[in-house]
Amino acid sequence: MSILKAYKKIIAGDFLCVPACLEVILQRYNFSISQYVIAEYLGLYVPIDYCGPVRNVRRTNNRIEWGVQLQLESLNKFFIDFSFPLQEKYIHHKQMDEVLFDEIITNNSNRIDTDVICGFDYGILNNFEYGSGHVSLVLGLENDCIFTFDPGPKDPGIKKYLTYEMYLSMKKKNDGLWIIKMNNYV
Repeated sequence: MSILKAYKKIIAGDFLCVPACLEVILQRYNFSISQYVIAEYLGLYVPIDYCGPVRNVRRTNNRIEWGVQLQLESLNKFFIDFSFPLQEKYIHHKQMDEVLFDEIITNNSNRIDTDVICGFDYGILNNFEYGSGHVSLVLGLENDCIFTFDPGPKDPGIKKYLTYEMYLSMKKKNDGLWIIKMNNYV
């Protein structure tokens, strides 16, 4: 698999996988904004005892909710409010089967003007006893495997999973794919 895009390795702060992925994408287009600024704008669900740097938080004991919980059009509003020439289209897992999941990733991850973020259950995918929501940048598919850039904070870097397992983990989390394109290509 050849990776067409050069992503700068950024390690996510606690509960900041979504803002870290967005920071990586924005840096690819030479925009400079911190994952902490992004988290402050989007809001963050955190454990009851959280005492980190982000102040726009809601506290919860539900581990699966920790992190940014994006609402419909919240990323597009973010892009507009910060004058980033990007647009996001969310595709929920209920709108695709495994074959369409593969097609969407193949058709979009190979485009230089497009980035794909996948939301999934990190705990289920990595055989933990508990579930936890997470996102990673999709780098592409090869054979029956999906390659991602995982921003962490635990064990960041390039990961390889069976595509079917990623698809099932996405379904388990009740999540989907975020296709992010430059405005002139949407």
